[in-house]
Amino acid sequence: MVLSHKSIKFDLDRSDEQTHIAVCIPVSDRKDTLPVTLKSIANDTYDKSRVVVIFYDGSTDSSDLILQYFIKEHGPRYLKVIHRRETTPSRGNIAKARNGCFSLARDTEAQYLVSLDSDVEIPKGTLKDLVDFIKKDPQIGMASIPYVYIQDDNEHPRTFEVDVTLGCTILSRELLDRVDWKIDERFAKADDLWLGAKAERLGFKIACYRQKRAIHLKPLVYKDHLRKRLLEVPRYHYLLLKEGLLTRRLRRTYAYYGAYLLLPALYLVNPLLLMLLAPLFALGVLHYRSLRRFLMTLPVGIAMMLGLVVSLLRDMVLQQ
Repeated sequence: MVLSHKSIKFDLDRSDEQTHIAVCIPVSDRKDTLPVTLKSIANDTYDKSRVVVIFYDGSTDSSDLILQYFIKEHGPRYLKVIHRRETTPSRGNIAKARNGCFSLARDTEAQYLVSLDSDVEIPKGTLKDLVDFIKKDPQIGMASIPYVYIQDDNEHPRTFEVDVTLGCTILSRELLDRVDWKIDERFAKADDLWLGAKAERLGFKIACYRQKRAIHLKPLVYKDHLRKRLLEVPRYHYLLLKEGLLTRRLRRTYAYYGAYLLLPALYLVNPLLLMLLAPLFALGVLHYRSLRRFLMTLPVGIAMMLGLVVSLLRDMVLQQ
């Protein structure tokens, strides 16, 4: 389904007009969070006549009806709204659903593509902030507004911040052209990981606009997050390693958390070497600029390091 607001030839050099962008949202059974996401899009202050909204919809719940209502109520305000029902189920493969969005955005006039998840609420002004931010440096290929998980299942709510993802991110057309508008679908649940690594390998900068925070509408279950970092994410990191795409950032991360695994061995050599724990802790607190955030992240990083070791050992066994 396509709704056209109007047919106009745009002069992209006109200073009084905002940049033409596409907002791409893959949707899969998000009836609980989708209304809030769509409301935040509708409330954004960006000139809607310069925006194409693309829904790539593989839902089996009532998400489709929610999208239809949004199109009816808000569609005429946008340059175009594209709603494509997924014919081949992605079966949880986020990369495949994202590729469906990208293929539809490729034929638009958009200079930039904003990738947004259907369970993320964006603050007002997000689209303009992202466009202004990425336009300041032509070397930036991806720029994200961090989103925050809200832990609301206890008396003292905690937050957990995620910075560079495809949950609330602007992408340059140049970067998308260089990757042929496709994410490697082997990275089914780590599409942002592959695209970020590929962008860095191609010489693009990956940036984070920290003046605002988006909100992830599904509360973080810390145990599940820890389990994924132990059992799922390291497999994708190992695949990056085999493909020669492991970024310097990830190499530094593994080196840092790997040091914690070496400490018991160092202690056996010389107990005084355990004093190295103090500067390691201090470095982590300085990096996260918060003792609480560091203590939340430390078990996650160690679990991820253990998962990578298991992935390496598994591959060595399979090759014998």
